Amino acid sequence: VGWVVECETDRVLDPSCGDGRFLACHHASVGVELDEQEATTARRRAPWALIHQADFFLWASETQERFEATAGNPPFIRYQQFTGAIRERALGEAAKMGARFSGLTSSWAPFLVVAARLLKPGGKMAFVVPAEIGHAPYAVPALSALCRHFERVRIVAIQEKLFPEISEDAWLLFAEGFGGQTDSIELSIVDSFASAPRPPEPAKT
Repeated sequence: VGWVVECETDRVLDPSCGDGRFLACHHASVGVELDEQEATTARRRAPWALIHQADFFLWASETQERFEATAGNPPFIRYQQFTGAIRERALGEAAKMGARFSGLTSSWAPFLVVAARLLKPGGKMAFVVPAEIGHAPYAVPALSALCRHFERVRIVAIQEKLFPEISEDAWLLFAEGFGGQTDSIELSIVDSFASAPRPPEPAKT
């Protein structure tokens, strides 16, 4: 959250806020959460936040709100469970940003793209993402779309497990300058995550 917030009045969106851990980091925050119990917990953890209990992709298709930043940890649902109307709506909303996903995409990829679409010009994003962003076929349309819409896109590869209690390795994604474009993706490689006001400088592009 600190990577994307420039001032106290910046409005930050968490498109899948869960129990509100990201919302608790910043007072001008807005969350969307499908699960009623999680949304209730988020309201207790961040009582100042505006929390919508809704399907994010449906909410995104209807809202007129735009944000200075977006940050969070999008749900990692493999394509076998990411099905039905929610998936179709997700793919349709992502297509508005020029990202064409097949039905074999996991949920996190369209979450990133659609969240980016809700930014104001110059906006930033920072997300926890599965390490498969570095190799999964469906990461390609997501990253391509981000490069077409941001001045800088950076992946932070963390060698030590970010969440030791789960099997999935996690990296970080940072992008800034919404409304611009870039033809490169910066890569930062670190041994372990350490809190800092800015993402680590890239090792290579």
